[in-house]
Amino acid sequence: MTDRPRVFDEPATTPPRPTVTGRPGTARPMELPDTAALTARPAEEETLPVALAGRGLMPDLAPGAAMRRTGRRLLWGGLGGLAVALIGFETWDLATRAFAHADWLGWMVTGLGVATLGGLGILGGAEIAALRRLARVDGLRDEAGRLAAPAAVHDPAAAADAAALAARVAALYETRPGLAAARADFTAQLTDAHDAAEALALTERLLLAPIDAEARRLVLLAARDTALATAASPAALLDAAVVLWRNARLVREVAALYGVRPGRIASLRIVRRSLGAAAVAGIGEAGQDTAVDALGGGLAAAVSARLGQGVVNGLVAARIGLGAMEACRPLPFRAVKRPRTTDLRRDMLRMLAGS
Repeated sequence: MTDRPRVFDEPATTPPRPTVTGRPGTARPMELPDTAALTARPAEEETLPVALAGRGLMPDLAPGAAMRRTGRRLLWGGLGGLAVALIGFETWDLATRAFAHADWLGWMVTGLGVATLGGLGILGGAEIAALRRLARVDGLRDEAGRLAAPAAVHDPAAAADAAALAARVAALYETRPGLAAARADFTAQLTDAHDAAEALALTERLLLAPIDAEARRLVLLAARDTALATAASPAALLDAAVVLWRNARLVREVAALYGVRPGRIASLRIVRRSLGAAAVAGIGEAGQDTAVDALGGGLAAAVSARLGQGVVNGLVAARIGLGAMEACRPLPFRAVKRPRTTDLRRDMLRMLAGS
């Protein structure tokens, strides 16, 4: 009588592992662990709380930031007041000594002081007007962002506000002869049937697209000039001077093209925004790798290091120009494709190859 195999006596739900027997010296097949053992976690790990990224983990930095901002305002305000007081006392002392020496000399010093104050007043008024223009463009862009929200798509009041906003954008360029045809098409096509998003999209396509194309051309020319000037420059200090001058000029040109017409202070604000938008902190390595990939390994190995540095500086100028476009454009890029550094890189390298 033969014994029945024990495997048939086991429950069907938990089949045992088959054991392989062989001759002595024969290697057994490797046994894989159970899936449950692989996915099992310790009990203490399962009870750990799940922390959501960015929620409640960072401390509140707003009070400290507000305090630092107040401290900076007090510092610069105090230093400015002391400088004005010092200049005033020195000027008064100079005029008093001039009158003590001779009346005509005192009146001459007084006239020079009045002329200086008049020049400062004119320049200050121009800077205030430029800052107001920049603030007006910022207000238009913020209003466009609000009207482009999904909640305002089918809102009749939002459509009316968008039409009014489009008219204000068109008023920025009413003195441009080159935009007369674009303004006429825009006025003829904009009707009450358009909702808020359609009115803003029409403004971008008909009115701002020609300005975007001209701004892109200015950015390309600035990138090419910066690359060539850096490649031909014999000193690093001259490189820095050329890059700073050309980028500052580019920012002013782009801002004036979009209707901002910035002064010195407004230009500094636009440059700061452009640097933030361009993220130039890592442009050196990224631009050098981009230049090597675009030029090809053999050609990049053959060109000089000065030309490679020129390409990097040209890419920096291109990114600053794109940041200036976003900072000065009265409407955000939505219906019109935002210019990319990749496209400008190819065009700049093509221009450099042809020059």
